Amino acid sequence: MAKQAQGRLAQVTGKDVTIDPADHYDGWAQSYDHDLLNEYGYSAHKIAVKAFAECVSDKTKTIIDVGCGTGLVALELNALGYKTIDGVDVSQGMLTEADKTEVYRKLILQDVEKSSAIPDGAYDAVICVGSFGVGHLPPSAMADLVRMAIPGGAVVIFMNAEPYVDENYARYITEMEQNNIWLVDRIEDHNYMSALERPGKLIIAHHAT
Repeated sequence: MAKQAQGRLAQVTGKDVTIDPADHYDGWAQSYDHDLLNEYGYSAHKIAVKAFAECVSDKTKTIIDVGCGTGLVALELNALGYKTIDGVDVSQGMLTEADKTEVYRKLILQDVEKSSAIPDGAYDAVICVGSFGVGHLPPSAMADLVRMAIPGGAVVIFMNAEPYVDENYARYITEMEQNNIWLVDRIEDHNYMSALERPGKLIIAHHAT
């Protein structure tokens, strides 16, 4: 693991991220998959979808892919037989790439933290990979994801471990449990880039009934 994060990946790495998410990912959209998959051996989407499939066995369930990016998560879901997938992202450039996958029912341009275009309980399950962290969604946005799911619906989040620790996500997770917002099944540690050390946190939960 001798590589260091470079270019646009470096700009979203560490504690001093100052990007505008829409602009940053608009500019990265066309080379995003190549950079992450080919240069860094990115696997967060595979880790998250494997966990998702373990808790959502019914392939007919409706799914919202939050921070869908270019569609890597939905392609994995589709390959496993899930067919009713919507995507939401703050970057139109990313949505343009996601549309090319032809695996989404619909795509929504929206900042989920600032807009309520997605009604409460609109989906059977929620998955979000790589959208939490400095310069991205804050810890408080976890509650926004949970409200999109039906009571009992699965919520799977994968994020970088550095902001998880630095921004004390554990406190928010515990408070949400105490307030009966969700039930956390487990939290796992995974390195999600084979070419460099990139610790991640996998959070598997359900909307509390």
